[in-house]
Order: sequence, then structure tokens, then C-alpha cells
Amino acid sequence: NNFGTMLPRETNKEHPKEIRSDVSLPSFWEFVQSILFYDVNDADQHWMHMYKWCSICNINQLKEFQYILKFEQLEKIECNFLKHMKWQTKVNNSHTVTHQNVIRPDSLTSKEITELYFTQLSNDDVLRLYEYYELDFLLFNYNFQFGNLVLPNN
Repeated sequence: NNFGTMLPRETNKEHPKEIRSDVSLPSFWEFVQSILFYDVNDADQHWMHMYKWCSICNINQLKEFQYILKFEQLEKIECNFLKHMKWQTKVNNSHTVTHQNVIRPDSLTSKEITELYFTQLSNDDVLRLYEYYELDFLLFNYNFQFGNLVLPNN
């Protein structure tokens, strides 16, 4: 059982996770369909729009923040931010980030894995998925390119 993924699931030898063969999880296509056909009010909190969870998106909260760092770019901007704040001597940012993704073979990049999953979707599915999360894309300045689709298409 690959737990609904397209890639074989490998267990961490130090912390093996129970693999139950009687569990059948949805494929990526099925997962996307479930998001696209959710009643927005009944959506699972894990797949909801991020702007609904974002405290800084509230106009009253926003004025309290001077800086917003994107976690997706943290490794690139953390050092510059600490220097700007003159905190580089107070904060030890020499930590090493380790990612544990048990379904990611070392031979595949994140982009290749994304392409593998998105080949299951039609362009219409991708566009509808984008439309569902469009405010998140705009708010967090995200973009997405797959094949001939470029989103948002400014």
C-alpha cells in the first residue's frame, strides 16, 4: 500500500510507521476532486484557504506587523532579516534543516514530483484548483507553472 501516493512509501528505519495493508487512501486525482467539490463551509481545515487562517490577513492585525517572512523562502531570507534587525549575534541560525519525506526518492526533485502528480489532472482541474485557492495565490504572491499553464496569468 502506498497510501494513495504515486511513489512507493518507504519507512524511516529509526522511526518506522505502521503500514496497514487494509487502508486505502485516495489517489492525488481523487483528493483534488474532493477539494473541488467540497462545500466551502464544510471543508477540512487542512485544505481550507490559508487566508481564512491567517491572523495577519485581518486588517486590524496587519498593522501590528512590520515584517512578514515567507516560510517557503526562510532559508534564503533568515540571515538577511537577522542582520537587518541586528540580531545575528543573539540568534543562532546555523541550524541545519532536514526534511523527512518518506515518499520522496532522493533521485527526484520537488519539481519532478509535482509534475508526476499533476499529470493526473486535466488543465481544467488545475484551473479549478487554482480558482479555489486564488486568494491565497494573490495574498502570498504564489505562482504555478505546469505545461502550458502559468498561474496567475498576469
